[in-house]
Amino acid sequence: MSPATHGAFLFLQATGVDRRASAIRALYSVAVRLRIISVATAIVAAASSPAWSSGSAVSSAVQQAGQQYYIEYCASCHGTDGRGAGPVAAALTIKPPDLSKMAARRNGQYPFDELASYIDGRKAVAAHGSREMPVWGERFADESPDDPQQERIIHGKVLMLLVYLESIQR
Repeated sequence: MSPATHGAFLFLQATGVDRRASAIRALYSVAVRLRIISVATAIVAAASSPAWSSGSAVSSAVQQAGQQYYIEYCASCHGTDGRGAGPVAAALTIKPPDLSKMAARRNGQYPFDELASYIDGRKAVAAHGSREMPVWGERFADESPDDPQQERIIHGKVLMLLVYLESIQR
């Protein structure tokens, strides 16, 4: 039995029969947070190394994780293809932008930092006016309110979304 499995077993055993379901959810939540932190750390480390390329295993894993987050958090407004035609788009006052043309609208330069700030949304940009888009930094923070790694989790999710969005540029 691996140390992690043994630790999980001891944790479940200590919580008792009535609490197993919540204990399993707690363990799953910890596992998800650790995955986000490890992927975010891998992004930072790999992006600065010569091994990082669009076809590398690390970038592919990050892109897939980002796609999963995109489907969960963004596709309802921006559509599964990122072109702004999600099922909720018609009900919005402001039409969601075509995310697949972010670089094209900026002379081929993908606006990584600008998008990171906008997706997080906790630092309001007055020039953007009011926003109909959720402040994802706050929403992600609400998902892990007492976690000491909260900021890393938020940054990890935003980074994975950005890597995915970069992959759909046309």
